[in-house]
Amino acid sequence: MSALDQLPDELILEIVGHLKPIPAYEARDYLGPCGPRFEGNARRTGQILNICLVSKRFWGLAEPILYSSLLLCTAGWHCYHSLFCLISALLHKPARATHIRYLEQVQRIVWAGKHPRQSQCCHIQGWVADYTVLVQVAKDFWQNGSLDEWIQCLRFEPGYALFALVVALSPNVSHLALDNNHWRVPLLTLLFFDRSACPMNVSFHGFPKLKRLCSFADMDRRQHDPVYGSSQSLRWDLPALRHYQHQGAWARGLVPFRNLATLRLEDCLLSIQKVALVVHDCPSLQIFVCVWFEEPSAWERHWSSLLSALGDTSSTLQQLDLRFGRGDEAYPDDLDFIDLDGHDFLEVESRRTIPQPDGYTDLSKLTSLSLMDVMLFGEPAGTQAPNARPKRPISCLLPSNLERLTVETNHILLQDDSLALHDLADDLYLLPALKIVEIQAATHKVPFVTSMEKTMDLTARFKERGVALILLHPVE
Repeated sequence: MSALDQLPDELILEIVGHLKPIPAYEARDYLGPCGPRFEGNARRTGQILNICLVSKRFWGLAEPILYSSLLLCTAGWHCYHSLFCLISALLHKPARATHIRYLEQVQRIVWAGKHPRQSQCCHIQGWVADYTVLVQVAKDFWQNGSLDEWIQCLRFEPGYALFALVVALSPNVSHLALDNNHWRVPLLTLLFFDRSACPMNVSFHGFPKLKRLCSFADMDRRQHDPVYGSSQSLRWDLPALRHYQHQGAWARGLVPFRNLATLRLEDCLLSIQKVALVVHDCPSLQIFVCVWFEEPSAWERHWSSLLSALGDTSSTLQQLDLRFGRGDEAYPDDLDFIDLDGHDFLEVESRRTIPQPDGYTDLSKLTSLSLMDVMLFGEPAGTQAPNARPKRPISCLLPSNLERLTVETNHILLQDDSLALHDLADDLYLLPALKIVEIQAATHKVPFVTSMEKTMDLTARFKERGVALILLHPVE
């Protein structure tokens, strides 16, 4: 113990700082309810707590770090006790809440035998006393309709309500990750959306330091709560917000954030036009990723609106990733799936003509580009032969500063003998910064490789210009 006490404060802080939990935006397994990051972060938090318990001096040094990053489970009644203890600790010593910088909601249930708290609030000892205290604290942040919503949430899904209360108690939170996958709980509304019938209390801090917001809303599409409608507006200006990520099905509109540097939408259900409006409000966008849940019908007719909006980011956009998904087989085939703009998300229709885009040369700062094949080549009516050339060479559509190009093939026959790729190899001198070209085959039905000899020849042609050609095949 004497040897530890002799360590300087700076060294102790350095050691404890390395044990901070890994945030969601630095991990590849976010935002699902499982993954190695969660087990690792639980161990890290336990190690910090052990250091805090060494001595009063260590507690004073490590306590701010212990509270700086919190990953809180909100799944079911079994998490109620730990969340209530946390809120009690924050109320007992309000300075602890000022240390909180990172908050992540974790929807994960780990059962170790039969838990005494099953599903009803009356099963929890001392619930009535806790309820009175919690409602009194909540009145400092919500009122009228908003308070009623919070109380309703407390009764049915206490984890969500207590997590919202922790957020309200944390004025300096800069990174917030929400796993909002319960259709009955309007967590986003409680924290962000403005509705005249449900005002907030003026004592709510309003997220003055929030820089990054991640949201996961994998809800049943048949049970979307109307509180997520696009007609809502934000309660707060969010002046510091620069990064927004949303993963999961969200068919009812997008939060109108402005002046973002990073926008990531995965499993997106919004129409091309609505996404274009969001991009238009972010002229300083640097990273834009949009993966639609499945291909929206007649998307080609509205693609120009998105390209026009991207043109507003020409002086800042550095990474662009646009793709269509294939839906989710877990949903019934007969389930209606309609965007609020009135555009159905259906299976790919019979082959139609998709014109080749005008290109992405206006995005002069772009260094990384990932697209579907038709977003570069277009698609003529009928089946395209592998050796068909697009009307314009691919090199004429790409910005000169591009360093990495990724093409996912699932509409046209793009193979190692495709003239479009051989033409691109000839024109690589027009793209001096290009280092990597990646071809991702979306299906085994049309393999990229027709013969090893042709593939090796094409790879060698790219290598002569200092460009690596990478071929990725789908996993069985």
